[in-house]
Amino acid sequence: MNADNSENGRSSRRDEVLAVLVDRITRTGSCPSYEEIGRALVPNVGKSRAQQLVAQLIRRGDIVRDPGSRRGIQLRDVSRCREIITRALQDRGWSQAEDVFEPARPYTFEQLPYLPLIVKDDPFNSRDPS
Repeated sequence: MNADNSENGRSSRRDEVLAVLVDRITRTGSCPSYEEIGRALVPNVGKSRAQQLVAQLIRRGDIVRDPGSRRGIQLRDVSRCREIITRALQDRGWSQAEDVFEPARPYTFEQLPYLPLIVKDDPFNSRDPS
């Protein structure tokens, strides 16, 4: 079975490279080098193999390479990339956790406790005629 063939029900190395690219670009805004991509894969691959996998992602249409830039890889559609990564992880037996915490809802006026108005005597505004 070809390790790069996701049609056989197995996640591909391309999807792993895509996950590395999405993580790095969304976290730092910069693209990793081919060596960094190769080291991020398990098991590690060499620089030339990382270049081949990136070229396959370009042909597949997931990423775009800026021709004049050294590390000019851009994601075409981040949400689509994340769907591909989620599917690849599910193929490997991972499951996605549901949101544990509900977002905090703002309190409305009716839900606030009633606090009595407390007025402090102002010594400068005293009405005592003495």
